[in-house]
Amino acid sequence: MRCRLLLLTAIFLLNYGRAGCQEAPPAFDKWVKFKEGFKIEPFLMFQLWSLYSVNEEIYQSSAQAYEPVDDRFNVQLRRARIGFRAQPFEDLRLTVLTAYDLIGRDALTGTVGGTNNASVPDLGIWDAFLEWRLIPKSERLFLVGGYFRP
Repeated sequence: MRCRLLLLTAIFLLNYGRAGCQEAPPAFDKWVKFKEGFKIEPFLMFQLWSLYSVNEEIYQSSAQAYEPVDDRFNVQLRRARIGFRAQPFEDLRLTVLTAYDLIGRDALTGTVGGTNNASVPDLGIWDAFLEWRLIPKSERLFLVGGYFRP
């Protein structure tokens, strides 16, 4: 096995030098055709929440009692999604989507549902996947793979 690998490497290296003398190697775009008008499309999605909270209280463990806090107005980005889509080849599309939730959230407001497990309090990958069209020029069958939200 090792002798075969050594022999194949030697043949490749000997022929590589000769091929370079005859003509320039073919360009990348000769064997992989990029889609005409290929562009990267950025996008942004967000859900804006605002609320005014009154009569909220916070528990003080040292005093073992609830103390009132000031009434407050809070505006927050409940869900923020930033990403891009691209279709570099005729039959291949890709999508990358990042997430950051609860931007501007005040912990002392009466926001319900703002701390559920689906939130992403740090910047993270939400989705990143490729779609490969298996039947050219048809929307019938795609092979999709990548990272999807948990």
